[in-house]
Amino acid sequence: MITKRISVTEFLANFSEIEDINYTYKIIVFSEGYSDEEYDKIYDLLRNKWKVNKLWRLDDTDSYYRFHVEHDHSLIKRQLILVENCDLEVIESAYDLWEYLDMGYELYLVCCEEESNG
Repeated sequence: MITKRISVTEFLANFSEIEDINYTYKIIVFSEGYSDEEYDKIYDLLRNKWKVNKLWRLDDTDSYYRFHVEHDHSLIKRQLILVENCDLEVIESAYDLWEYLDMGYELYLVCCEEESNG
């Protein structure tokens, strides 16, 4: 299993286009503790620059109205996603994660700038 720790800045630079991550056998792991500015940058990439427009898939509640909240940082926290077919796929079970890792997927842990500098 290959796990790479990258800062939010490195994540934004390395995966600025959805084609950079689509079908590349990479799983993006979002943590917690980002600054509001970092959350906004991540959210902006996923929602606007990647044009996935399906951030609701990151929501684990049944509340329809949460899907329309701008910059809802809770959609990003503690998520493991991969991008295939230019869309977000959330990995929710340990078994599924193990299957992906067994197939050679790499984990990219996106750390807040504070953690990546420390």
